[in-house]
Amino acid sequence: MVSSKAVMIGSVKYGDNSSIITLFTREMGMVSFMCKRKLHLLPMSIVEISFENRQNRRIQYFKDIKLVTPFTGLAENPYKMTIVMFLAEVLRYALREEKESKDIFDYIEKEMSWLDVAENEFSSFHITFLTNILKFLGYNPEFDTSITKEPRLMNHNERNHHTEILMDYYRQHLPSFPAIKSLEVLKGIFS
Repeated sequence: MVSSKAVMIGSVKYGDNSSIITLFTREMGMVSFMCKRKLHLLPMSIVEISFENRQNRRIQYFKDIKLVTPFTGLAENPYKMTIVMFLAEVLRYALREEKESKDIFDYIEKEMSWLDVAENEFSSFHITFLTNILKFLGYNPEFDTSITKEPRLMNHNERNHHTEILMDYYRQHLPSFPAIKSLEVLKGIFS
């Protein structure tokens, strides 16, 4: 039996009453689960799970899942939710090969907790967050000095430009990293 904290990355409806949810677990990295009940979890929610790890299965089954940290500040703020949805989509592809993940998980949990309570100066959160995730993955991007300004001080256009550069970096360095669908929505906020 495996017990682990995990972060909700995404879910896909499967049939009439089921869904397949993808979690980034602290103990095993990215794991997909068949879920036969409705879960009302926001992307990037922190949960505690237990399951029997069947190594011959691509999709596991829960024994138990419970919400650990209710991020009410994220749920109530459409700007924060746009950032969270973007980050969950990026992480789905960026972390899919990660196995041992305690440092990455702890970083995600700490940063999501910060974003949940942040009252201002979070409009460039995703830039710092994704740059730091790259460092956990063994990359050390060196960006042109015109875009390395303190992220909190970026205007809308600079923020969008830097986000595009980050996404190009991810596509160039991570295998099969696709175009991120939620990027256009993210670029439209904070104008």
